[in-house]
Amino acid sequence: MGVRPLEAAFATALLARRLAEVASLSDYERDLISHLKLHSHSYSADTTITDSHSEFGSPNLIVSGWACRERLLPNGRRGLLSILLPGDVIGNCREKRALDMVEVTAISDVQISCLAPLMRLIEADPSGCAGIIDGLSALRFREERRLLDHMVRLGLQTAPQRTASLLLELFQRCREIGFVTGGSFLMPLTQEMLGEALGMSVVHVNRVIRELRIRHLLYLHSGIAEIEDVAGLASAAGFEPSEVCDPAALHL
Repeated sequence: MGVRPLEAAFATALLARRLAEVASLSDYERDLISHLKLHSHSYSADTTITDSHSEFGSPNLIVSGWACRERLLPNGRRGLLSILLPGDVIGNCREKRALDMVEVTAISDVQISCLAPLMRLIEADPSGCAGIIDGLSALRFREERRLLDHMVRLGLQTAPQRTASLLLELFQRCREIGFVTGGSFLMPLTQEMLGEALGMSVVHVNRVIRELRIRHLLYLHSGIAEIEDVAGLASAAGFEPSEVCDPAALHL
């Protein structure tokens, strides 16, 4: 379906912001992005955006809502490999990668915008779009690095450390896109989903969340995460508190 002008303007502004965070964009490239004619698709919570057999012909920008890459085991258990937020890109960016073949599911209601028009501009003028190309590559690299961090989180950290680490990562990522207000952000992950992401039972997740609450580090309520002590949460995750000032340093 088409995108209303205000929605399209938000999508292109979000794309420009995300690319500019990781690459240097020329005025020409910013102008190209601002004039993109995008089309959007909406997905309800708990529906599949792409399955393991899907192939997006071009990348798509998550404009609103949360999604995840997941793997389903034969016994029905689910593992969440990564959490996808507004500003993240899914689908093929000029070349295929194994991560794009992992099922993507909407956690909340999700809207994505197809970036096919952007890819056509890149193909027509690759030298003029060098910053955009670098930015898309850098965003992919960031997601792959987060996945490696997640592997370390699951293999080497205690339950409180991995929980604090994941929530701190989500806080930092939401802060990057301007979705944090006074230390709080919308966080639609249920405790069951947190368990699927962290390899823990719901009972164990509940116990750890309660412990972090008692320590006045964070408070989860009604789909909102409130980080009460960022430096303390960083320490609980195994980071030096000073690292919270530099999101790029928050890697395991």
